Amino acid sequence: MPINLTSYLWVQGLKVVPAVVFSNFSNFTLVD
Repeated sequence: MPINLTSYLWVQGLKVVPAVVFSNFSNFTLVD
């Protein structure tokens, strides 16, 4: 696997994960 692809996936993951966590946290607080 090329290092560039690995870095790209890492950057995408770092962008997506916080967004998902924040979305779930917001939904949880709204429901609560």
